[in-house]
Amino acid sequence: MVHLSLVFGPVAPNGLRTLDNIIELSGSDVPIPKGLVDDANLLNGGGGNQVNVILWATDGSESAYTAGEMVRHLLTGFPNAKVIALYVREIFAYPPQALVPSAPVSAELNEQQNIEKQITGLFGETHLQRVKFMVVEGHPAVKISEEADHFQADLIVVGSHGYHGLNRLVLGSVSRHLLDHTVRPVLVVR
Repeated sequence: MVHLSLVFGPVAPNGLRTLDNIIELSGSDVPIPKGLVDDANLLNGGGGNQVNVILWATDGSESAYTAGEMVRHLLTGFPNAKVIALYVREIFAYPPQALVPSAPVSAELNEQQNIEKQITGLFGETHLQRVKFMVVEGHPAVKISEEADHFQADLIVVGSHGYHGLNRLVLGSVSRHLLDHTVRPVLVVR
């Protein structure tokens, strides 16, 4: 079962949407519920099919993959939309190699390559030309917000939980941060 939370609200003085409404939709399949498309059209003042940029944050987790499936279906509903598939390489005070000498230096590169393969498989020939894969470094929630602002994303799509241990017990820290701090619409998929 896929559970979605679409967060959007009225236009703030800066022209962006505020986060004061949550619409939750559930279903046994991933197709776009009609209400989601209708609600997403409201994001741009009800002016029709105007979602142009979707920022999908991925860390290669199962939750992120499920969010990517939703993005693929959103592309069907929004034929002019482009996707920024964003992988944020987190910077640690002590890199894993410093704590565990046997940790391979190329682990992060392998993760990036796995995500690129995941994107290719997920979007295939039908939508791959509409997807731009980017890797940035920093704190995931902060970088996702910054990149969404930079690309003027109409929608941020994230999984509810990533790969970060105890954060899996509740709504993931990255998705929670986005819901609390960005003024852009956020779709959390679990």
